[in-house]
Amino acid sequence: MPQGLVVDPTAQFSVPATVTNTTIGVNGEDTVSLAGRKIGLRQDPYWLSWEWVVDEWAQLCRNDGADVLLHRHYPSVGKAAEESLSQLDSFVASSDVVVSGLATCGGCTMWTVHDAVRALDNGKPAVIVATEHFVELAQNLSSRAGHPGARIVVMPYPLEGRSEAEVRQIARDKFAELARTLGVRA
Repeated sequence: MPQGLVVDPTAQFSVPATVTNTTIGVNGEDTVSLAGRKIGLRQDPYWLSWEWVVDEWAQLCRNDGADVLLHRHYPSVGKAAEESLSQLDSFVASSDVVVSGLATCGGCTMWTVHDAVRALDNGKPAVIVATEHFVELAQNLSSRAGHPGARIVVMPYPLEGRSEAEVRQIARDKFAELARTLGVRA
C-alpha cells in the first residue's frame, strides 16, 4: 500500500539560530547592482496577480540593467514531467539567481518551493515568494528539502482578487525588499 506524508500548513516553524536571512548574491557574494545579472523569474499560470507582479519586477530588473529570463511553470506527470524538469533545469542553468513564486495555496506552495529547491540544489541562489498565509508552509517544505534558511519575500494575503493597479503597486513597493534579498546594495 502506498504511503504519503500530510503536511500541516498551520505547523509552527522557527529558523535555527545559526541560519540567518541575510542577502544572497551570485556565487554567494553580495552583488553591487543588478546590472549584467540574469534574473530568472518563475511564472505560474494559475494566479493572474502573480503575472502582474512578475511583469512589474521584470521591468524594474531591466531598468536596473539586468537580463530577465522567464520560466512558466506547468505541473505535469509521466513523460511530460521529464520534459518539464528539463525545461526547469535549463532555466536554472541560464539564471544567476531564481525568483520562484507564488506560494499562495497548498499545491502552489509545494511547486514554488520545489522549483526554488531545484535551483538551490544546483548551486544557484533562489528566493521564494510567498503570501503571508503560506510562509510557514514554504519554510517547512524548504527545510524538509534540506534548505532551512531559504530566502523568502513575503507578499500580502490574499494577493489574488485585488485590482491590477493595487497588485502592481504592491509589486513596486516590494521590489526594494526583493533587491535586498538578492544582495543588491542600496
